[in-house]
Amino acid sequence: MTGSTGRRGVTPCLVITTVSSLDGVYEGSGVRLSLTQRFLARVACYLELYWYPFDRQRCAVEVQLSPESGGGASVVFGASAEVRYTGPYTLAIYTVQHVGRAEAGQSSLRVDFELHRRQGVIMLSTFLPSGLLLLVSWATLFVGIKEMNVRCIMSLTTLLVLYTLFSNMSRSLPATASIKLIDVWFFFIIFLLFANIVVHICVRPAKSAVAAATTKVELFLPAEPQPAPPEPAAPRLLRTYRLLVLPLIVVLFNLIFWVAVLMQ
Repeated sequence: MTGSTGRRGVTPCLVITTVSSLDGVYEGSGVRLSLTQRFLARVACYLELYWYPFDRQRCAVEVQLSPESGGGASVVFGASAEVRYTGPYTLAIYTVQHVGRAEAGQSSLRVDFELHRRQGVIMLSTFLPSGLLLLVSWATLFVGIKEMNVRCIMSLTTLLVLYTLFSNMSRSLPATASIKLIDVWFFFIIFLLFANIVVHICVRPAKSAVAAATTKVELFLPAEPQPAPPEPAAPRLLRTYRLLVLPLIVVLFNLIFWVAVLMQ
């Protein structure tokens, strides 16, 4: 207690100083702060569609600390910071694989992951029908040499159906100027179907077979039924093409195609 004295009287004045034991100064190293934030953002990934439908897209997400939050000065990403993917790994079109952190710096964090396309539906809706159409076109090479209409109609029908399948598939893909692996597959089969049509047009029965197939017409036919004319033999060009050339080309192309797919 303190006071002041004057000539005209005494005015008392009381000053109380209180020190609380709860007040104190703590260093930052002894304090652990935990902050949880959730951000929702759309991430764009540039797709490389050359290997479609066997493509593997490599994408990345980079998180950068803003200068307002103290990025690079007081707030940094630690070396032990981990990245966890908590969503589903099997998506509608892709599967998420190889999710990991890439070193980017103290104020930035880069997350790399891969998207592997699922080929089940594409194999059943694209490769299997196109292969069956090629088998149908190959089977027309074994039709009788005299059945020109049957051979040409079947060959043209398979070519039109294949082109319709290719057109529908192309419209479902993003518009790009580069050639995709599925385009190479369809171009090859379309070329084979066109070659089969050209072979059907070019082949003619041998002259000896035509002469043997002619029937002598008489004025008075005998009572016994005449035997059917023999089937003319297929020309050597047709036999060589359907038994050697076409199967060899198909086997070599499939060997190169699927080895390239497995090695990419």
